[in-house]
This record gives sequence, C-alpha cells and structure tokens, in this order.
Amino acid sequence: MRRRNARPQVPPGCVVYAVGDIHGRLDLLKQILTQIESDAARRTAERRSLVFLGDYVSRGPESKGVIDLLLEYALPDFDVVHLKGNHEALMQRFLAGNLVVGAHWLVKRAPKPWSLTALRRRNTALKIWKCYASNCDRHCLDHT
Repeated sequence: MRRRNARPQVPPGCVVYAVGDIHGRLDLLKQILTQIESDAARRTAERRSLVFLGDYVSRGPESKGVIDLLLEYALPDFDVVHLKGNHEALMQRFLAGNLVVGAHWLVKRAPKPWSLTALRRRNTALKIWKCYASNCDRHCLDHT
C-alpha cells in the first residue's frame, strides 16, 4: 500500500522519457530524439517508455513535419505513447465543423484576417490538420 505522502516514482528497471509542447518545432524534436536515443543506449532497463505529451502543432514552422516524424518514429524495445493535447483537440473540433475554433489561428498568424497570406496559411493548416486527424484516433490517447 502506498503511503499518503509518498512521491510517485517509476518502478525499478523502467525508464520513462517524456516530451511535450513540440508546437511545430521539428528541429528541436529531432534534437531531443537524438538525445533520448543516446541516453537510452547508455542505460540498462527492463522497460523503456517514450511519452509524447501533446501539442505537436501550431506556433512553429513545421507542424506537418512533426506529425510525419511522430507517425513514423519507432525505437526498438520502447513503448511509445502519443497523448492528445489541447491544440490537437482544437484541430479535431475544427475538422468536425466548428470553424470558429480555427479563427484564432488566422487572426494571430496573418497580418489581415482574410488576406491572401491568411488564406494560404489556412489552406496549409487544413492540410496539416487533416493529415493529423486521419491518424489521430489510432495514435493518440485522449486526455483532454
């Protein structure tokens, strides 16, 4: 039985890596994955887990690249878990027809809400979001 004030801990022989808030930064994701691979090669463990904590898209320049990498990425002898963050939940609501939730993206990222730049960005966002959403139910656990 666990003591009331005991701190949560990883069981002996287990190693857990957690990566969150990638936000379209493929360059940083690649760096951290290289560091995880390097660290894992030096550690002995009975079980290894890699948990992605969500928020894969938005803000950074390469949301689609992040999604593509996460869908393909596998490490031998690792359990890999993809959690859905609030940005992915927002994306799913948008794709389900709630266009209002996508308005913030246009307003924050385009000089004028309906400029040519905004429309191009919107089309790019839709492509990224559709790509992700088509695989989201298979690869993400809902924690929202």
